[in-house]
Amino acid sequence: MVRAKFQKFVTPSLYAELSLKELYLTKHDGFKSIADGVFESKDFPLGKKVGAFFRSKFSMFSVPGDVAHDIQISGCQLKTLSPKMARSWLKRTLSS
Repeated sequence: MVRAKFQKFVTPSLYAELSLKELYLTKHDGFKSIADGVFESKDFPLGKKVGAFFRSKFSMFSVPGDVAHDIQISGCQLKTLSPKMARSWLKRTLSS
């Protein structure tokens, strides 16, 4: 969450520019751009074992949920590990 005194400087265009940079820390793969990683869902937090499993399969960002929320409301596209995404990935992986 951007502090109120800085909000006028943090515009959607700034988020768009920053989303292209490798600024977002992942658990295992270092810094990545938004296109190269997955955010945890704020609405569906991962349990300890499930989180460890998916973090080993995806470049999962290690940032507070507010960061992903702020990026998303600025209009930038990002990938979030939702239950639907997890099920889809598991089906594809297990069927091959």
